[in-house]
Amino acid sequence: MNKRLEQEINRYLKEIKSNIICDFKTKRKYICDLKTSIYDFAEENHVNDFKQVYQQFGPPREIAKTFFEQADIKKIKKRMDFTRILLIGVIIALVMWAGVLIYAVIDANITNPGYYEEWIGDSISVEADVNNQGESL
Repeated sequence: MNKRLEQEINRYLKEIKSNIICDFKTKRKYICDLKTSIYDFAEENHVNDFKQVYQQFGPPREIAKTFFEQADIKKIKKRMDFTRILLIGVIIALVMWAGVLIYAVIDANITNPGYYEEWIGDSISVEADVNNQGESL
């Protein structure tokens, strides 16, 4: 099989993939099986022109339509619902994690407002100041 034919088949599969709406796992399996069928057909019939593949398998929209007619819609819906719930759970977990992180940063800044300096002066001058204050009393 030549490289040009492979590119056209991949473009064809990509268009089919865009017409199928279902969960990722089901779509990937269907496209993989279809790709295997197309390559087997091309090798067995010594196909060199994409038109032969197109005539054999049909337009991408028709293939997608056939997929939906043969698919177990309840199973696909269940998988899509599970994926949606999982995605929502991950988003909620990330938002909560971000909230805790922001709280920790704000709390650290509130409880530790800054730094202070401690001055240690010359003991002689401090004692002199104390003695002068004592005499003045």
